Amino acid sequence: DDTRKITKQARTKEEEQDYRYFPEPDIPIILIEKEYASFLNAKMPELPDERKERFIVNYELSEHIAQVLIDNKELADFFESTVKIYSSPKEIANWIVTELLRFVDDDLIIGCKMSSSLFAGLKIGAKHIAELAELVDNNTINRNAAKIILTQIVKTGEMPSQVLTRTNVVKTEDKSIISEAVDSVFRSEMSALRDAKDNPNVTNFLLGKVMKLTKGRADPKIALDVIKTKLDGLN
Repeated sequence: DDTRKITKQARTKEEEQDYRYFPEPDIPIILIEKEYASFLNAKMPELPDERKERFIVNYELSEHIAQVLIDNKELADFFESTVKIYSSPKEIANWIVTELLRFVDDDLIIGCKMSSSLFAGLKIGAKHIAELAELVDNNTINRNAAKIILTQIVKTGEMPSQVLTRTNVVKTEDKSIISEAVDSVFRSEMSALRDAKDNPNVTNFLLGKVMKLTKGRADPKIALDVIKTKLDGLN
């Protein structure tokens, strides 16, 4: 209504007859029997939402991790192939989502760039991630060392165990070695030792220094216990 400067509803369309729908006379009605419909349904591939639910129920993954995996079929397939090699689904899913995807082109993940593989240019497969997760689970190496190994194997295609044989990244639980590292840090961080009594966060600071000095090889739990014991001895 131009005069009143308002818009008024002219008519409504609510039912099929309002739209003048009618059957196509040249197409006969097709009735599908329930048995045939069930047969077709059984032949259907697993749909993303169904796969997500299975990941959450069977593998006990979080909804977020499951969603990231099923958003790309190749990624979800990669995850399940890895779990078949080493059955540690939560650990493997975390390695894939939080670490491995850092090396993957974002455009490949969301499908904006065409490629034969999500992992194009990376020399890595399910067996690499499976072995890496197993090494961490078995406390052969710590997580920081595993991250360093991952940055190498995506380029070289070596197995994590092969990298271990030529590098010095195996986690150490030797208290004498860790104790020497703690003593060295204490000598270089005298100001932190003076603050330790009033600031409990100093222990984490010192732990970080020990891990840096040992290049991530020290068992962090043992190192923290040694630090606390030595700090108590100072008081």
